[in-house]
Amino acid sequence: ADVVVFDPQTVGSDRRPHLVDDLPEGGVRMITKARGIEQVIVNGTAIMQDGQMTAARPGRAA
Repeated sequence: ADVVVFDPQTVGSDRRPHLVDDLPEGGVRMITKARGIEQVIVNGTAIMQDGQMTAARPGRAA
């Protein structure tokens, strides 16, 4: 099972989205950062720790 550990007092998102130009061919996308998510565990491996993404990618390959 996957698990998300969050702080119910601070969970939410930034109020204003911002543009990120990380798509192929210079494409731009709009994102809103999450707040209050402390840890995400997938297949028993933390993919987010202390609010920061880790290098782990335990999900099934496509």
